[in-house]
Amino acid sequence: MAKRQRGAKGGESEAPAGVRYVGGGYFPGIPARDLTADEWAAMDPVQCTALVASGLYVVDEPEQAPAEDEVIE
Repeated sequence: MAKRQRGAKGGESEAPAGVRYVGGGYFPGIPARDLTADEWAAMDPVQCTALVASGLYVVDEPEQAPAEDEVIE
């Protein structure tokens, strides 16, 4: 079962596959490196929103399993 986290707008969303550090600065108390989905989920939603809005971090979307009737080549 995929982890769920509270989104910045109060709703729940899929936990990201990971969060990539793009660089160019830092936020005090936040590691200046790629973050795991667990680290991201442990942060306050306001922090997550600020980190993405700053351009320092990019959220990788979780990979979705193909539908049962989808053909994979």
